[in-house]
Amino acid sequence: MGMNTQISWCDATWNPWIGCSKVSPLCTHCYAEEMMDYRYHRVQWGDEGTRDRTSEANWKLPYRWNRKAAKDPDAPRRVFCASLADFFEDRPELQPWREDAWKVIQETPHLIWLVLTKRPAQAADFLKVQETIPKGFWLGCSIGTQDEVEKHFEAIKAISQYAPIFLSLEPLLEQIDITRYLVELPRLWVIAGGESGPKARETSVNALMKVSEDCAEHEVLFFLKQLGKRPVWNGELMPLADSKGGNWDEWPSYLRIRQLPEFSDA
Repeated sequence: MGMNTQISWCDATWNPWIGCSKVSPLCTHCYAEEMMDYRYHRVQWGDEGTRDRTSEANWKLPYRWNRKAAKDPDAPRRVFCASLADFFEDRPELQPWREDAWKVIQETPHLIWLVLTKRPAQAADFLKVQETIPKGFWLGCSIGTQDEVEKHFEAIKAISQYAPIFLSLEPLLEQIDITRYLVELPRLWVIAGGESGPKARETSVNALMKVSEDCAEHEVLFFLKQLGKRPVWNGELMPLADSKGGNWDEWPSYLRIRQLPEFSDA
């Protein structure tokens, strides 16, 4: 894996292990399950499934990226961890792997670590017992429904004591109100997008617009990743050439927003 990715809000992905289980409506059409379980048969998804630690060569990559970033301040350095797992999944065999991965994060201070989870309560428990939190560490939480907005707020607010927060509203499954997050969290970045893949659910363009407007009102940075495969605008599916809705030339002009934080100031 080189320092590249098709995910527009990061420069690379790094997976200390592969495999997960579904805990959210967002997980229904999990791309990682489709790829790593059904297509490549590398792991079995689910609570009773398997988890596979990645190779030693892969574990050395962040150190290589860190050395490059140390020499060149313009080098790519935003690393999404973990795109094929959940860093905070609660399984006994993952605890030593998680500690090893945390050591990698601590030992690569020139990288920006974007760790995304659907388990913020477990993340809060983990972070509160750490002696130090690296300056470049950001904790992200995936949210796609109003129920999840309410369910995860207290855990995410607790996390905000230790690290900056980014919300990944992808796939955004309904119109949601994240005002509490925008008002009460001191360091926040919001990413949003629609679902891709052959079974993608519809995404309301109006719902994406509301999130972007709410962020602007509260001076919170907003990043629209994609409209998704089935964006609905004014009651009709938008005809898009890009199968993921990722070409912003096809977006309404007022949604062409891809704001990035000054990570070094976190």
